[in-house]
Amino acid sequence: MAETLIRGSSIRAAVDSATDLDVTEEQLQRGRYFEATCAAGRVVGEFVYVSAIGAGLPTVALCDPHDVAKMPAIGCIQAKITATSAIVATVGEVTLSGLSAGAYYIGAAGTAVITAPPAAPSGGVTIAQRAGDALSATRLRLDLHVEGVSTLDHRTLRQLIHFIDEGPAEGFATGAFCEVTNPGLFPTAVTWYTDVSKAIKIVELAVTWSGTVQTVRAWTVYNAAGTALATVTDTITYTSTIFETSRTRSIVIL
Repeated sequence: MAETLIRGSSIRAAVDSATDLDVTEEQLQRGRYFEATCAAGRVVGEFVYVSAIGAGLPTVALCDPHDVAKMPAIGCIQAKITATSAIVATVGEVTLSGLSAGAYYIGAAGTAVITAPPAAPSGGVTIAQRAGDALSATRLRLDLHVEGVSTLDHRTLRQLIHFIDEGPAEGFATGAFCEVTNPGLFPTAVTWYTDVSKAIKIVELAVTWSGTVQTVRAWTVYNAAGTALATVTDTITYTSTIFETSRTRSIVIL
């Protein structure tokens, strides 16, 4: 933690007058704690990330392991100085409640720590960040480090590499439905939906034919709401009209 975020004596004075937190000058200078501005609704025990750094104090906001922009957690609020300022602990022990022995992770919306990374929403992802280890029912030793995407979440990532060429598989809900447009020798589209209602697309392949060969293959992957996320388009060339010689791939993130 950069020293510019620390206002040692002023924080100590504010904490002494407003909270029961025992903060020493040395701890402030070493960056175990730092002062930050925050929304009035933030409370002690919440895990936060740095949402803005300006000329004065940094601003922290509630973490969300389902939102990359709101991770990683930088610390845990351990005291409120005023309604819109707080002391954030970055290392050492913090006081929480209801803990059991074992490792803990940042929970949904940063409001709790849990014993395993929270499950990803449909088509989404979880940032698996360790919060620390429980020392007792009320004490957590901080160990804030990101472990990356869990194996389970990786299965459900809506990336085209997970779908070419056979559609959704392990990690997605059962009941996915596939429809072929212009079935037969020369199909022009293969579309996977979440179910037989065909209300929400998962992934789609569109094919352009020139005679008996495919000249364009365009994959599109969709999010959980059915909105296109990305396309991968192959433009294919042939010799003697039937032997593929090359293809050019265009990748567009929407």
